[in-house]
Amino acid sequence: VTVLDSNGNLLAAGDDPSNTSAARTLGVEQTVEAQIGDNIRRALTPYLGPDNFRASVKADVNTDTRQTEETIFDPESRVERSVQSVRTNENSNQKQASTPTSVEQNLPETQAASTEGPQSTSQNDRKEEITNYEINSKKIATVSNGYTVTKMSIAVVVNQQRLATILGKDATPEQIAKRVADIQKMVASATGFDDKRGDVIDVSAVEFIDGLDGEPIEQPGIMASIGTYTGT
Repeated sequence: VTVLDSNGNLLAAGDDPSNTSAARTLGVEQTVEAQIGDNIRRALTPYLGPDNFRASVKADVNTDTRQTEETIFDPESRVERSVQSVRTNENSNQKQASTPTSVEQNLPETQAASTEGPQSTSQNDRKEEITNYEINSKKIATVSNGYTVTKMSIAVVVNQQRLATILGKDATPEQIAKRVADIQKMVASATGFDDKRGDVIDVSAVEFIDGLDGEPIEQPGIMASIGTYTGT
C-alpha cells in the first residue's frame, strides 16, 4: 500500500522491500531538490527579485545502505606473547695423520716413530632467541543509512528585461553575458556544485511573458504520481 498526499508526495509505503527502497529514494530526491531550489531563491531574490527568475532542479541520489569495516593496529601497545630460546654447543677434535713410514724407519736399528700426529680442538657456542609479540587491534564497523548526491542538473532562466534595467538601457550583449556568468557562479556556490561529480548548471537570460509573474507552476497530477510510485 502506498499513501500519497494531494500533491502526489509520498506519505507511506508498503512492506515490499523493492517498493520501500524506491519510495525512499524518490522521497530523498524530492527533499534534496526542494532544498537546493530554496537555496537558489535565497541567493537570487535579493538581486533579481522573486518574479524575475525561475529555477528547476533535478537531483540523483544513492540511498543504498553501506557497511564499512576497518581494523586498526597499534604497534605501540604490543604485548610479549612468547619467547623461544635455542642454544647450540658444538665440540670437535681433529687429529692429523701420522708421519708416513720411511725406509730408515723399517731398519732394525732405527726406533719406530710415533704414529699420532698433532691434535686440534674447537668449540662453538651459539644461542638464538625469538620473541613473539601480540599487537593490540580494534575493529570498527560503520553502517550508513544516509544518502549521497551523485549528480545535479540545474536550469535557471532570468528575465532579460530585469538585467537590462540593472545594467542600463545601453547595455551590450557582452555585458549581459557577463552578468549571466556572474549569476551562474552565484547559483553554483548556493547549490554546492561539483564539476567532478558531473553536475550541470545552465543559466539563460530570456524574455519573460507578461502576466505569468508569481503564478504557481502546475504540479503533476495525482494519477501521474501514482504511476511514478507503482511503476505503471
